[in-house]
Amino acid sequence: MQTISRERADCYALDHRLPPLLSVREGERFAAETQDTAAGRLVSASQHPSERGGQDVRPPKSNPLAGPIHVEGIRKGDLIRISIHRVDISLRQSITFTSRRGPLKDSARWGAADEPGVHVLRHELGPSGTMADGRVHFNERVSWAAAPFIGTLAVAPEREVHSSLLGQGAFGGNIDCRDIRAGSHVYLTAQVDGALLFVGDLHASQGDMEFTGVAAETEGTVELSVEKVGTRFLAAPRIETDDALIALHLSRPLDHALNGAALSMIEWLVEDHGMTARDAYLQLSVNPLVRANVYQMLPQMTLDYVAGIQFPKSCIG
Repeated sequence: MQTISRERADCYALDHRLPPLLSVREGERFAAETQDTAAGRLVSASQHPSERGGQDVRPPKSNPLAGPIHVEGIRKGDLIRISIHRVDISLRQSITFTSRRGPLKDSARWGAADEPGVHVLRHELGPSGTMADGRVHFNERVSWAAAPFIGTLAVAPEREVHSSLLGQGAFGGNIDCRDIRAGSHVYLTAQVDGALLFVGDLHASQGDMEFTGVAAETEGTVELSVEKVGTRFLAAPRIETDDALIALHLSRPLDHALNGAALSMIEWLVEDHGMTARDAYLQLSVNPLVRANVYQMLPQMTLDYVAGIQFPKSCIG
């Protein structure tokens, strides 16, 4: 299997002019070893967050990615399905940090919570011997089941060059959506020939909103494949899991993101699954299995808010 090594996963720009690190066939499985958001420079609670480096340039040189990956036969305008076959994260630990950039940085009451610091989360392997069914230990008393996912997945934008940290849009990008995980399929529109895929920014777990702006950041290995499934422009990524369809939308304020995701879901149900517009519209209000998810909401950063509407496949009919 073709693989991008961790040492080569050091791209900080979503740029269609970069030479591909891999060229794969449509449907071919390939792997990428990724670094964490600090490129492995933060490993201990005794460190200061500034030691992650890359902060003396604008935009900051954070969030290294593997890519670009050229997919043979894909043309600009093709709708592609990126299948996530495996997400293996570090067996040892993940890290999070605060650095006076979160929503509490100017708070008179809670400002001390955002004082610069590194917090290490210990990983405990599961019965499989991996972190797929492992646990993340916040401290000696608090732990939870690991929920590994890909924080940044993108195709190259057609024109503008976006940074790996701040780039997001119809092409994907740094959207920290915890449903981009093993077993999921992500739908994006290729904006250039070959798609030119970028991947990285793995997380061991993340809470709704990612309120501090930093999740459980970790390194790992992903295994993916890409297929053409049509020709259509999507204004935001879509995700399919075994049980549900998830329509995303990126915008500010939050109600615009949620409303956009709801409209995208209605479109998906009507155009691809034969549901009437009225039935789709009414189910969004009355079906308790329809969920609204807020994946990323970072008021102090320039990133849009990322929201999703999750619709159960069992209710499509």
